[in-house]
Amino acid sequence: MKVFFSFYMLMGFLMLMPGITSAITPQKSTSGLLKNSAVFKPAATVGLKLLLIGEIIGYSYIKISLQSTDNSKRYKNTAIAFEGTCYEAKTSKNYKIIGTFNTETRVWKLNCFDNSKHLSIFIGRENREGVIEGHWTCKKSILPFYLKKPN
Repeated sequence: MKVFFSFYMLMGFLMLMPGITSAITPQKSTSGLLKNSAVFKPAATVGLKLLLIGEIIGYSYIKISLQSTDNSKRYKNTAIAFEGTCYEAKTSKNYKIIGTFNTETRVWKLNCFDNSKHLSIFIGRENREGVIEGHWTCKKSILPFYLKKPN
């Protein structure tokens, strides 16, 4: 009987605390501030163009030109889809690139293709200065790279 009574005393005490009340009994917010707050969505990014220059350290200099594509069908729209070309100075060739930029984690993932054959992957994080640093993976080699916007 004491245990049963103590449980209801504890529940009554928890109901007095405002933060825990909503966790125990879910309620809809009636705050005017929360009613009018907008859900975060990235700005319209279709047609956004980027030019990035950099280096796969110890391998080649690269120049990447990207243009954003329509990604309105993606869940939550936290990633911006890009496609474009990558010029590699070592081979003097242009390659097709398809990738994404996650706006929450600031991570770039770019897949590089030669015709229909997958060649390499660039995965890097953009820092506050706008420089993308990460690793480039191609067949059996993994090398660091950096990309930045030209001045």
